[in-house]
Amino acid sequence: MRKFMIALLVLLLAGCSSNAAKGAQVSDPTQVIFEGNGKKYTKEDLYYTLLSYDYPSALLYDMVYKCAVSEKADLSAYDEEIDSTIEFYKMYYGMTDFAEYGGEETFRRLLAASHFLEDKKKAFAEADLATYLENDVPVLAKLAYFDDEEAAQKAHDMIKEGSTFEMAVLENGYDTQVTETIYLDSNETLPLQVKEFFHTAEAGLSPVITSITQTTDSSGNTIDTARYYLIDLISKDVNDFKDGYLSIKTELIEDNDAIKKIFADHEIVFYDQETMDKMKSAYEGMFD
Repeated sequence: MRKFMIALLVLLLAGCSSNAAKGAQVSDPTQVIFEGNGKKYTKEDLYYTLLSYDYPSALLYDMVYKCAVSEKADLSAYDEEIDSTIEFYKMYYGMTDFAEYGGEETFRRLLAASHFLEDKKKAFAEADLATYLENDVPVLAKLAYFDDEEAAQKAHDMIKEGSTFEMAVLENGYDTQVTETIYLDSNETLPLQVKEFFHTAEAGLSPVITSITQTTDSSGNTIDTARYYLIDLISKDVNDFKDGYLSIKTELIEDNDAIKKIFADHEIVFYDQETMDKMKSAYEGMFD
């Protein structure tokens, strides 16, 4: 997830880099662009960002970086991952001075901001754990379905005789090996009967077969079906799989929502109306 997000950021900024190498200038370096935590940031502070990019995402991530510095975050913790990304772009794209990104240091700063953002999202998710659990009923389980009742029963019998869940499923017609998975109550792909089983059954018992005779499509229409779910309910105590659960919730947090929260915490205020209008237009609702 983190590597994907950073790659997306890099591609976004690459596609929107301006003519820094052509002698572009940033006028009035003393003009204040924004304030955060009582510190004013001028065009001089944002020189390479404003010089190198004609796109709000660069300024947005540079603002995130400034917030990270203000929090005294240990940005050096990301050095190894950033070094790997730098080396990748040098080898794969033949980059040397990263001029199109405003230089290597500017590029590193924006990458550090993206890493910091991911860690903040994790922190936000952990802080909201109790709130999540007011609506979620997460369970740790192994689950596989069969269209044939006999195959489901054979897999069930193999497990009772000592086979692993994965091997029993694989040998009886299911084409994907099953792994432990966290299921949320909000998972719309599961039939209602399976969700009800997760709510009422005790964890740690022998795997069971749940027969599904009807299900509903995305429009709410009832469909007759014949499907047999083999379920191994491992745990209903979120403390047994908290890291995995929080990882799921972290991925559900939108980057812009996390950035908005960071900026609110830092009491970000814009002084330059043109920049403010540009950011509002690009990121609707973030600066209201």
